[in-house]
Amino acid sequence: MASVTSRYYRYVQLGRSLGFKADGSSAAIATADGIHVADVEGKHPPQFHACEKVVDIVGVGAEIWAATERPRLLRFRGDGSLHGELPLWGTHGVLRPTAVGAAGALWSESPPAVVTAAGPTQVTLPMEPDCVVPVTSTRWVVCRRDRVHLRDPGTERWQVALPGPGRVVDGAVLFEGRTVALAIATGDALAQLVVLGLHDGALQHRIGLSGIDLVRFAPARGFALFRSGPNQVVFVDLRFGRVIKEHRVARPILDLAVDSGGQAFMLRFGDQHDHVEIGSIRALLAEPSPPVLAVVRDVADESDAATDTLAEVPPARDFHRGERALGVARFLSPRVEQAALAPHEAIAMLERYRDLVGALAGHAIARAWDVGRLSLPEAEGSLPFKAEVAGLLGRAIGRAPKDLADAEAHLAEALRGAAEKEKALPGPSPLARFAAEFGLSPVAQLVLLVIAAPALWGELARLYGILSNDEGRPLIDELLVSQVLAPHANAFDIAAELDRDAPLLRHGIIHAGGARQRPFLSLACDSIVLRILRAADTEADLEHIHVISQLRAYPELLVPAAVKDDLAARVADAPPSDRGRVVVRGRSGSGRHAMLACLAQAAGRWLGVIDA
Repeated sequence: MASVTSRYYRYVQLGRSLGFKADGSSAAIATADGIHVADVEGKHPPQFHACEKVVDIVGVGAEIWAATERPRLLRFRGDGSLHGELPLWGTHGVLRPTAVGAAGALWSESPPAVVTAAGPTQVTLPMEPDCVVPVTSTRWVVCRRDRVHLRDPGTERWQVALPGPGRVVDGAVLFEGRTVALAIATGDALAQLVVLGLHDGALQHRIGLSGIDLVRFAPARGFALFRSGPNQVVFVDLRFGRVIKEHRVARPILDLAVDSGGQAFMLRFGDQHDHVEIGSIRALLAEPSPPVLAVVRDVADESDAATDTLAEVPPARDFHRGERALGVARFLSPRVEQAALAPHEAIAMLERYRDLVGALAGHAIARAWDVGRLSLPEAEGSLPFKAEVAGLLGRAIGRAPKDLADAEAHLAEALRGAAEKEKALPGPSPLARFAAEFGLSPVAQLVLLVIAAPALWGELARLYGILSNDEGRPLIDELLVSQVLAPHANAFDIAAELDRDAPLLRHGIIHAGGARQRPFLSLACDSIVLRILRAADTEADLEHIHVISQLRAYPELLVPAAVKDDLAARVADAPPSDRGRVVVRGRSGSGRHAMLACLAQAAGRWLGVIDA
C-alpha cells in the first residue's frame, strides 16, 4: 500500500497501514477499501469499516485512530466499533500520540495541531517546522533543520543542535515524557536516531541507521523496531542503544507496527488484511537467537555519522548475564505466601464477626443500663442525671440484671460461633493473615474489628451512637472502643494498641484525626483494610499508585551484570535491623523499577510506584 512520506525525503516511509491499541489488545489493518479492527486475544469478532484510503493509524488512549484521505479522523474502540469521527485537513500528515495528559495525537499537516476528543488545538510556532513531536497537548519537541527545541505556547524551554547533518523526519516521546527519540534522514535515507533527555536536551544515545529504511516506536517500553533490508526486523532497546533481537522472515516486509508497551508486533506482507503476521515480543525474545547478522552501534563521531554501522561481527556475550542469584530480601520483612480465601468464604466469616461486634456493643449497652450510665434524666425527679452520675462513678449496679444476663449469653454464643467458623475455614481468615503480616495482637485484632464495623455494616453505627450518648463526640473514638471491649480488654491495653508507634497506627491500618485529645480523637479504618477483610481486589483503591505485577525473571533483566551482582551480594548480607531502606539511582529507562520489582518479589511483595 502507498504510504505518507517525508516532505523533504520522499523515500522515507512515515504513514502506517497497521496499528495497535496502546495496550496491544486490538489491532487495525488498513486495506484499499477500508479498515479492519481485530481483537488480538479473540474476545471480540473482527470488524470491517469501509472508508476512503487510510493514510495513518495510531493507538491513542483506549482507542485506535485512523486518518483518511477525505480528510477525517476515525476513532475506534477496542472492540472494533466506531466511536466517532473528527475533521482533519490535508492528506500528507501523520498522527503522533501525546505521551502525558489528555489522550490525543498531533496531526502533522500544516498547520500542525494536537487533536483530542474535544477537537484540535493548533500548535503555535514562530517557525515552519520539519517535525513536531508532542509531549502533551501544550508542550512539543519542535525540530527545524539542525536545531531541536522544547516549546510551550509562547515559551522555549531549551534548544540544542543535532549531532550531525540531516533533518528530523519522525520521532516519539518515550517513558511518559522523560526522553525523546528522533529519526534523522540525509540523502533520501535514514541516517541516525538520537535519544535526548527532555529535561535539558542532553544527548543520551546516537545510533547509526545505515541500511535501515523503516523505524517504528514503542514509546512506553522504550523499544524501536527497524526494518533492515526487505526480510528482517531488528528489535532495539533505546534505554541502552542495544539490539535485543533480530527476526528474519521469508517474505518481504511492506510495513510493521508495535504497540506502545512493546508487547506485540505486526508485520505486513501484502495489500489484503490477512497478509499480516501478529506476534508476541516476549515470546520472540524467549526464542533462541540465530548468529548475529548485524548490530546497531552508537555513532562514534560526526565524521562517520552517515557511514555504514551494520557490520559482520561474532556473537557478543550477553551484557546482563550475572553470576549471582537474588536471594531472599530479609531486610524487607518477607511475607509468607498463604492461600487466600474465596470471597464467599471471607464474607461468611465477616457475618460471624458482625454478630460478634454487635453482641459486644449490645453487651456494653446492657452494662450501661445496669449501672445507670444510660438512663433518662427526667426519671430521677428533682436530681437531674442522678443515675448517670452514679453509673459513671461506679456507685450503682443491678438496674437491668435481666438485660445484662441476656446480653452476656448472646455474647458468649457469638464468641463461640466466630471461633467455630474460623476453625472450619480451609485457610487463614483475612483478619488472621493481616494480623500475621503486621504483628497484631489479639487485642489489636478486636480493636480493628470494632473500628471497621460501622464501615462494613452501617446498622452498627446506631448502636455506637446509643452507647456514646453524646452528639458532640465522633462516631468512633478510643473511649467508645474501650466501652465496647470491656471487660475483655482494659482501657490501658487498648490505649497501648492505639499509640502512634503501635502497628495499627504506624502502618496506616487505622487513621486518627480531629482537633481533640485522646481518648476523643476520631478513629477510622483505611479503605484498603476493608477490602482486604472482604477478600476483594485491593488495587482498585490504590489511587495514583501503579502496581508492578508483571515481572521479568531477575537473570533476564536487561541491566548490566555488575549492577545485578552487586545488588544480589548486598541482599545476601545480614541486615543491620529488622527494617530496611533501598535507594536506587539511575536515569529514566535504566531499569530501576524492574530491579525494585524483583527485589520486592524476593520478599514476597509487589512494587507500588507513585509518580511524584
